[in-house]
Amino acid sequence: MSITGQNLLDKASYITNDLAHIRWTAAETLGWINSGQRVIVLARPDASASNAAFPLVGGSKQSLPAGHLRLIDVPRNGDGRAVRLIDRGELDRFDPDWHNADPGPTRHYIYDQRDPKHFYVYPPAVAADQVDLITSKAPVDLAALSDPITIDDIYETPLIDYLLYRLFSKNGKGADPGKASAYLNAMSTALGAKVQVDAAAAPNTGAVK
Repeated sequence: MSITGQNLLDKASYITNDLAHIRWTAAETLGWINSGQRVIVLARPDASASNAAFPLVGGSKQSLPAGHLRLIDVPRNGDGRAVRLIDRGELDRFDPDWHNADPGPTRHYIYDQRDPKHFYVYPPAVAADQVDLITSKAPVDLAALSDPITIDDIYETPLIDYLLYRLFSKNGKGADPGKASAYLNAMSTALGAKVQVDAAAAPNTGAVK
């Protein structure tokens, strides 16, 4: 069963001892849950990963679909042939005119993290040819606390930590900067630990290259 905003609020309310939601309203809590999803996706783009076929436009330059934040990988083209990441400088040296090469099925892609919503393909694409794209999608905001979160359920605890950080940061009665800082650190630690675990448990760890 997917975790809802209400599930997060209920767990946070036990910690804040605000079960009646007097100090922190349900409406403001919903806003912080939505913010927390975006913060987590900034730190962990794979928290909202998408893997889907994507139609290319004609030419070398491509744009990610609306609502997608960054490219993670291009595993294959529409013919099922593997597509490999290539360094743009290497391709520029090999063929400075590669953007004007004859179009054909994608064999390589070029991606620069400084321009996260665009990528290039080589050879230049034939319009409507497809590749599989693995991307990070922008999380969809919850419209109500009854809605399920739109990042992976595994991030429930960091989301609660972020929510508590924001709740304890609120000015006035109930504010506790020390607790707020502790919960923010707990969220950061959990996300960092997951990076290390993922790296250690990756199927290609130790693969022959």
